[in-house]
Amino acid sequence: MGLMIPFLWFFGVHGSTIIGGIMDPILTANTLDNQAILDVGKELTLGNGGHIVTKQFLDQFMTVTGAGMTIGIVIFCVFFAKSAKNKEIGRISSVPALFNINEPVLFGFPVTLNPMLVIPFMAMPTISGLILYFCQYIGIIPLFGGWQTALL
Repeated sequence: MGLMIPFLWFFGVHGSTIIGGIMDPILTANTLDNQAILDVGKELTLGNGGHIVTKQFLDQFMTVTGAGMTIGIVIFCVFFAKSAKNKEIGRISSVPALFNINEPVLFGFPVTLNPMLVIPFMAMPTISGLILYFCQYIGIIPLFGGWQTALL
């Protein structure tokens, strides 16, 4: 997932939608399994049948601020870019990036079809996912249960 979503975005295809159609049922089932473990009063661990890779794993640690975790380039451009064009793209992209919308970055710089920017664009979510997986596997970070809120 960490490589495929940015890989598809590199070609201008909405990677999250394409991969989501395949992976969302699996990730949602894993999240529901984790919530079921919590619902019966057990501790959510791998030993109790918990899953590491869930929807929250993808959303909060691999696609935060959009595919490719582009918040770094946005912050850099807002504060340190020498080019007026890049500074403006960073400024315009900053608010949407907070809501996981990074199309201004992908098509404004552009990241799409740019071989220099595709390396960090693909590497960051992969590195983040591997670190999180390892930390959850050895127990530094707890597994994710459901995050649903109560009905109003």
